[in-house]
Amino acid sequence: IEGLQKKLTLQAHSGWGRVYQVRGVDDMTLVAANRLLKTLEEPAPRVYALLTARNLRRIIPTLLSRSFVYNLETRATEDFNQGSWEDSLPWAVVEGNPDDKAIAGVLQPMVQWCQSLLQTSKDPLRLANEFVRLAENTEISQLLGALSLWLRDLLHTRVGLVGYTRFTEFPGELKIQAQLLNTTQLLQVITIVTNTRVRMRSHVAGLLNLEQMCLRIWEVL
Repeated sequence: IEGLQKKLTLQAHSGWGRVYQVRGVDDMTLVAANRLLKTLEEPAPRVYALLTARNLRRIIPTLLSRSFVYNLETRATEDFNQGSWEDSLPWAVVEGNPDDKAIAGVLQPMVQWCQSLLQTSKDPLRLANEFVRLAENTEISQLLGALSLWLRDLLHTRVGLVGYTRFTEFPGELKIQAQLLNTTQLLQVITIVTNTRVRMRSHVAGLLNLEQMCLRIWEVL
């Protein structure tokens, strides 16, 4: 990891950037994982780390929260439709399953809330209060998980991977909101929301945590 840390701090000499692969992240010791985490928190420009693992649940949550997870395992179409693909997602996202009855009841207002957030049409404190009210019948962390999934759908829509979207009942909203941000901004917003959910599970004050999330997202927009 120490050798990798030195390489990851080197800036690319060409416009293509640098990409490094780290295999078996789920087999790392806690010390090694924390060292890698520190490096990923302050990446050099145009330097990317490609991490591979077989079991996401063996990776420390803070490392997952700073990563974008893609399942490369081939699954049957019927398994995908039944939701078994969720087994490959980190816990920070899975628990926001939009099929959950409590979550399903607030999906429409959550989607509308997200549009207000991305259009910066309301101040952060008001947005934070509205999000708390949306989560009256569920946990805020679960609703943040659903929001993470929605933002990932926006990213997939933005880059043309429509077949990978989960919120198929909101095609118009997906198309509109996906055009509000570029791919870099969407990736940053997803990271902010996922990190907020991690802090929420650590019993950080809910309203303050959400207000800080909205402020950080505004800085990206």
